[in-house]
Amino acid sequence: MPISTLPPAPNPNNPSTFAETADTFIAALPTFVNEANALAALLNAGAGMGAYSMPYTFSTTTTDADPGNGVLRLNQATQNLATVIRADLLDSAGATQTAVLDTFDDTAGTIKGYIRLVKTSDSTKWLLFSVSAVATPAGYRNITVANIGSSAASPFANSDAIMLYFTPLNVVNNSVGDHEVTVHTGNGYGSTNSRIRRFTTALVNTGTAITYADSATLGATFTINENGIYAMTLQEVGASTTRMGLSRNSTQLSTSIVSIAVAERLAFSEALNPYESLSHTRRLTAGDVIRVHNGESLPSNTTDLVKFTIQKIGF
Repeated sequence: MPISTLPPAPNPNNPSTFAETADTFIAALPTFVNEANALAALLNAGAGMGAYSMPYTFSTTTTDADPGNGVLRLNQATQNLATVIRADLLDSAGATQTAVLDTFDDTAGTIKGYIRLVKTSDSTKWLLFSVSAVATPAGYRNITVANIGSSAASPFANSDAIMLYFTPLNVVNNSVGDHEVTVHTGNGYGSTNSRIRRFTTALVNTGTAITYADSATLGATFTINENGIYAMTLQEVGASTTRMGLSRNSTQLSTSIVSIAVAERLAFSEALNPYESLSHTRRLTAGDVIRVHNGESLPSNTTDLVKFTIQKIGF
């Protein structure tokens, strides 16, 4: 199971490239987290062999038809090239496995779990697959798979006794989902919440984990709907000594970010030049309200260089 390499982390000592590097780094995090979680699940599956196990007799036939009582076959003669496992509803011990087989695609996300096929009398002969779907023809199940590893290209002979081990991939480890809000171009501040930034344009607003709202009186709010790990990046255009930041559940919304309660202050920065960026990643809880909370009511700065992104990247 390959894991994509993360790009270089943003360097706060290089302000000219910080914003671009931070955006690239944050964009790569969801893929990295999903792949790392999938690898962890795979290693756990290998350690425990599988949450479900059932015996079958292997057949080298590849036809898409009922394999027969207690029989399992693949759709390719070269076994580690198989993309479908055809498993009879009865295992080789005569037990009905319909209900179990039908759970193989219950987990949300692209990858549902992992199947390990092992020769009963020789555990050094095996195939390992990820599972993405289950079709339900009469009398058997077609399980859509992708090979991850094998002891050989075709480790099983016709009529070999094998065990099928299946480990479902827990939804918590499998699918962060696509949840992001990116807004840009300053639109002043709330008239009541005078330190809370407003924005003109929602560039990205996807998923259900974050609700974005903008109010002329209250400013912009980003309400968290799902527990998880969130990455945030803020870019501002100001003047020397101006302060910008992020707050969580603050009640001091007309007070400078540097003066609010420390428990409400997530991050802040003081601009050393007209362009300033900050990033913050932390676990948030459903019901939390995140705001771009500055120290001064900066000019509207109607430029897309004023930009805020919040994205769910983990559980």
